[in-house]
Amino acid sequence: MAAHPYRWKDLLAPLGSEKVIRWLMFGVAFATLPLVLNFLLAVTSSREMGLDRLLGQGELLLVSAGVAASGAGELSGEAIAELRRFQIFLSGCAYLLVCTASVWFASTATLKAGGQQVNESAVATGSLVLFVAAVITGMCCVGLSRMRR
Repeated sequence: MAAHPYRWKDLLAPLGSEKVIRWLMFGVAFATLPLVLNFLLAVTSSREMGLDRLLGQGELLLVSAGVAASGAGELSGEAIAELRRFQIFLSGCAYLLVCTASVWFASTATLKAGGQQVNESAVATGSLVLFVAAVITGMCCVGLSRMRR
């Protein structure tokens, strides 16, 4: 019996599924809500709030770790033989993102607690990059977890 040939169209179709949309709204959007509200409060009180100040403390790194972990969690235990390598790759990417974001946040917090200087611009930019990667990876994990034979 020949293996089912999955095409890119087959792999991308689940990204618009209810499961992915639910994950984006209730997993990602609600996870970022404290940062959005912090920004709105700063704007409302006329405080200057640049990207460095908003994201330079590393909170988005924690959100990124959670987003990537939740995506990988959706994919764990799912097995489609033809896509097993892709599933392993996506899970590996998600766990690498979790580890990187978690360790970076811990290092940033440790530096700040020790009174050392932290490059908030680097933390803000890096955390934004990791967040985008975590959302894309997580969304692919959730989409792939929806696929069946």
